[in-house]
Amino acid sequence: MSQFPDVLYEPLEMHYAVSKGIAALNEKLISDLTSNFGWGGVVYAAFLAAFRPMTPFADYLRIARNRVPQNQWLVDLALREIEGCADPEVDGHQSLIRAIRATLPTYPGEHIHLREWPIGEELAQLNLEKDAIAAVYRKNGASEAISEIKSSPWSKLLMI
Repeated sequence: MSQFPDVLYEPLEMHYAVSKGIAALNEKLISDLTSNFGWGGVVYAAFLAAFRPMTPFADYLRIARNRVPQNQWLVDLALREIEGCADPEVDGHQSLIRAIRATLPTYPGEHIHLREWPIGEELAQLNLEKDAIAAVYRKNGASEAISEIKSSPWSKLLMI
């Protein structure tokens, strides 16, 4: 783990992915995941919060809990980890989460700054650009569409 990302080992790929997610985890990301990405976002938020339990995450998870009836146990697990209390119903899972979490501080991670997704007028403009790029693609092909993307606001989001 100490050699990541210079040396990758396939069986640890999930561990790397979780560590990257944890490095990006903050209140804004938890808010976004629990509000804008359906049940999958709530599950992912709860999973990451269980590995990096922080008090500000609890309210977002409590609000989202009822939207994931099949996965409330995972939200409850994250909440118990945030509260620092044991729960006999998820005791086995708590033990596993804590064992994995104990390995994470040795992981050389750095905070990852995520790009914010546009909202309002900026999002409306991107949708117009998307339609224009699609029209260029249909008319002139992929290379012209890529040129169009590079000169559009999409280039910042797609890092082209």
